[in-house]
Amino acid sequence: MSMQLVEDRNIGHIEFDQNKICLVENDNQLFVPLRPICTALELNWQNQVRNIQDDAVLSSVVVTMTTTGQDGKQYEMICIPLSYLNGWLFRINPARYEGERRARIIKYQKECYNVFSAPSIDKTHTILNNIKSTC
Repeated sequence: MSMQLVEDRNIGHIEFDQNKICLVENDNQLFVPLRPICTALELNWQNQVRNIQDDAVLSSVVVTMTTTGQDGKQYEMICIPLSYLNGWLFRINPARYEGERRARIIKYQKECYNVFSAPSIDKTHTILNNIKSTC
């Protein structure tokens, strides 16, 4: 995994299943820290890092950024471009999980697919361009 440490600018968040997912800007590109999503989905963080390392596409775009958490503290977070979020989420097999956890993973996958499906892309860019609040 070719990770690089870059400085960020937290620009806001998107809401997924009542969770705030921070958006971080770097070089005019939006990134998403992955650990908060793993926490929300109750996924093993180390397994997800390994999955990213093993994926030729995701490992080529992942970066480590120093981001500002909701508590105001600085953290180094593994991030991927927002445009790759659905690629990572769809690598997670909901059949490996049971009950509410499985339902939550499927819900995240559906919401992500809907947000980034072709008819929604222009609308999504408009929304993201208008985000003013920070995480």
